[in-house]
Amino acid sequence: MSDYLPGTYNWPSAVSGDQFPGFTNFAITVGGVAPAANLASVLIHFRRNDDDSTGTPVLALSTEDGTIVIEDAANWEFSIPAFDIELDPGTYYYDIRTVDALGARRTYVKGEWSIARAQTV
Repeated sequence: MSDYLPGTYNWPSAVSGDQFPGFTNFAITVGGVAPAANLASVLIHFRRNDDDSTGTPVLALSTEDGTIVIEDAANWEFSIPAFDIELDPGTYYYDIRTVDALGARRTYVKGEWSIARAQTV
């Protein structure tokens, strides 16, 4: 039986109130190869507690609202446009939930994002 736990990628640390530059061509692969069915949607939820999967996320990014853009569905590449970091300082936990063209849901990536306090306000 294969291991179905997500891989870990920690986002680069950032400062509250700054603009996050985004990601271009973020690709998900398994063993160096994109999953077989095309990527259909992507959802990322950020939460303050690693074990909180029931409360409202403090930040949600999604292909539904355009805060995530699928660039190449066959190669599972997507981008996250730049956005203002409107989060309090602290550590945030996230995962990337994907849905493929066949409707299969899968969480391939999880990690942390450290937000520092701005010194100049």
